Amino acid sequence: MPQLDASELEQLIKHVKDAISSTPFACSSLEPLSGGTTSFVFRGVLAHPFQEGDVPDQQILKTVIVKHAAGFASCNSDFAIDDSRAVGEPQQSRRLLNFHRPMKK
Repeated sequence: MPQLDASELEQLIKHVKDAISSTPFACSSLEPLSGGTTSFVFRGVLAHPFQEGDVPDQQILKTVIVKHAAGFASCNSDFAIDDSRAVGEPQQSRRLLNFHRPMKK
């Protein structure tokens, strides 16, 4: 099962950083996390940490988890996967966030 070599992973990280660079989630660095089989998962250090009103105790957000769906499995670059599978994931994440958020009065 061929995985990305260091150069390919570096290119992928640059691609992901560029893709989120104009969002509030722009990162100064991305560190690959292990455990995924289809998508790539990174811990990102926010370029501009921010304080979010919905964060308990008005914490300052310094890091985020970034998930990236490529056209192949993260554990095997020869295993093609349709990256359109990622389209519904942001919606699912928003639903989960709303599910765990305390109800406002």
